[in-house]
Amino acid sequence: MFSGLALGGVIYAVLLQSDEIKTNQTHLAKSIRANEISARLMAYSTLLQECDNALLRYERWEKVSPNSDYKQVKAKVRESANAYRAEIEKLLNELKT
Repeated sequence: MFSGLALGGVIYAVLLQSDEIKTNQTHLAKSIRANEISARLMAYSTLLQECDNALLRYERWEKVSPNSDYKQVKAKVRESANAYRAEIEKLLNELKT
């Protein structure tokens, strides 16, 4: 009788451990995903900051050389910046879920 109870206790402990392992694996997967999203957010933030710096640079160059036309270049930079902002918003929404 005691050996049956001991066996039941061992089986119960194994079941609890397997549930705990599954929970840990789930948390680990979520943590890895959050780290991936965080790395992508940092990359897009850096790109967005560089777009802002480029726009400021082009503005200064336009003031120095009024005959030069940076409208097309600035439009492309703004387009890229808007795309980066959209990606950042998408990643932030993904991080919330």
